[in-house]
Amino acid sequence: MNLDRLNCARCQATLTPGSGKLWEVCIQAAADPWPPEFTEEDLQRNVRRDWAALIEQMKDLSAREAMEQVYRQQVIYLCSACFAAWYENPAQ
Repeated sequence: MNLDRLNCARCQATLTPGSGKLWEVCIQAAADPWPPEFTEEDLQRNVRRDWAALIEQMKDLSAREAMEQVYRQQVIYLCSACFAAWYENPAQ
């Protein structure tokens, strides 16, 4: 990443590192982090068959593609004004 030239991810304003007028926002997303609930029926399933089917489904995925199905991380830079708006309503 070129730290000599950064732009706000929302308004594209030029940001100057070290000026104190920008925010680095680190976003981490993880697929459902809670353990699954198992029923009696689940415990009767053929686990080897299920694992084999899962491996078959994933055989053409790269390690990165497989990881992106359960975890993602992104860093964005925002000017102070955009950060304030984003922080109040990150979905917009």
